[in-house]
Amino acid sequence: MKLKNVLIMTNNMNGGGAEHVLLTLLRHLPRSRYSIDLCLVYREGVLLDRLPSDLSISAIFEERTPESAECIRADEGELYQRAVRRKYDIEIAFLEGNAVKIMSRSNNRDAVKIAWVHLDLSREHYTKTVYKSTEQEKEAFLSFNHIFCVSCAVLGGLERLFGPDLRERSYIVFNPIEHEEIMRLAEIVELQKHGVTFCAAGRLEHQKAFNRLLSSAQRLRAEGFTFHIWLLGEGSLRSELERECDERMLTDIVDFLGYQMNPYPYIKQADAFVSTSRVEGLSMVIGEALVLRTPVIATNCNGQIEALQGGKYGFLVDNSESGVYKGMKAVLTGEYVGNELAYSGSERYLPFRLEDYMQRICSLLEIDTQTQVVSKQ
Repeated sequence: MKLKNVLIMTNNMNGGGAEHVLLTLLRHLPRSRYSIDLCLVYREGVLLDRLPSDLSISAIFEERTPESAECIRADEGELYQRAVRRKYDIEIAFLEGNAVKIMSRSNNRDAVKIAWVHLDLSREHYTKTVYKSTEQEKEAFLSFNHIFCVSCAVLGGLERLFGPDLRERSYIVFNPIEHEEIMRLAEIVELQKHGVTFCAAGRLEHQKAFNRLLSSAQRLRAEGFTFHIWLLGEGSLRSELERECDERMLTDIVDFLGYQMNPYPYIKQADAFVSTSRVEGLSMVIGEALVLRTPVIATNCNGQIEALQGGKYGFLVDNSESGVYKGMKAVLTGEYVGNELAYSGSERYLPFRLEDYMQRICSLLEIDTQTQVVSKQ
């Protein structure tokens, strides 16, 4: 089989779910079939040091500046030329926004071009600042042969935002979960708990809505409940959230633990995992919590409904601060234990196993550019 040259572009290597999926992909794509170049829009992120050593890695910008953002808006064609180091058979924009816009200007007619979308953009259209209009963003997506959506909710969001024109080139490609490795890593450390403990994890950004966690904690503490919160993650709102935590007098019960290379002992040993997100594509960390059989509380947004199969495997609450409060209170009062749901949920994620995922990805990468595809699992 001829070795295929692959260019993968992503925005950065920050510690979000999409970046972890990319890290898994880069580790496991067979080098006997693919020669891979990775191009970062910005050379930044906590996962940079975890990239495989055999990769060829470049960056369009060494740092994020107002000038770099304006350059992406105005001259993405020239930026694509910066990313090109050789003739590629496959070109992948691994994240919506910057990577999709720049890769959409590819002039390589022989390459299979793939865009990967990780979020319901109709609910959180953060990419709109990259484009001059929604129509321009739609045209960018239409320049790709195939679009991989990490959930049905993500594909539905594309259709709500851009209409039905993208469906014929779209696939649902669920994220992988490394079951055995997650369970192994979860046993490495025995943590000290202080009573009932909640765990939350994710980028400290607007989308994740961790302010709901803090306001709920203040209400519950005022009602006399005793508990602790492990909050894992980094992001631009960390200082703001820490200040809010101090103002709400919660510093003794909320631990800001930053980005954790191994979050699994925290997730496994918590009494419940809490996802407070306003919007999600398909939450990886919910899947990981279920693999570890930790009860899950999650706000009722499309990606989380899909992850928990409408509440079959966890407690879906209203997508609001009040919903998060009620979910946490249900754990503290014993109304929601969730162990049986989490146990059955661990079986729900068996089809997400790494081996099956990589087999499917390799099959999809062999699609001919002229093939029209229909969205399906």
